Amino acid sequence: MRNFDAENKCEFKEVPACLEDIDPQWCDAALRKANVIGPGIKVSNVHVERLINEKTGAIDGGGMTAAQLVRIKLTYEGETDTYKPPNSIVAKCLLNGDLMVGKLPMHWRLFMVLISPTRNIDEEMWRRDVVFYREVIPCIRETYSHPRVFYTGMIDGGNRGFFNEVIRPMPHKIRTITLMQ
Repeated sequence: MRNFDAENKCEFKEVPACLEDIDPQWCDAALRKANVIGPGIKVSNVHVERLINEKTGAIDGGGMTAAQLVRIKLTYEGETDTYKPPNSIVAKCLLNGDLMVGKLPMHWRLFMVLISPTRNIDEEMWRRDVVFYREVIPCIRETYSHPRVFYTGMIDGGNRGFFNEVIRPMPHKIRTITLMQ
């Protein structure tokens, strides 16, 4: 699916290719698409930084996943007196197809395929993650505490075959990003 951002006169990439692509134009288009900012407000500057554990110095990720967690500090220009858009958000993103299961030795990857009710574990996990943010959180909004989700984007290039999943683990073809607070 191709999206066109009429305000910025450019094609909007649903998921940026890398962290460097999370720039003011991309954030403006994503927040505008999610109706977080209106026509009188524009993202003028962003500061993107990976989240780092202050005690250990380790870069925080998505647990046992290859997710990158980043903080995005936003600066706006325009009519922000009556509506205060978020000035800091977190992005949980999978931009380069890194593998959770692919780093395991081949006999473990084969074992996981044999005992798993489904193939392509990495792909299915990321699809379910996006479905959760898009479809489940709106249903439980009033009942349970959860992050405020502004935007979810996914580029789904399909599943890998058995050879590229198990024998020679290749990056999968799914890219996702979720902007939340």
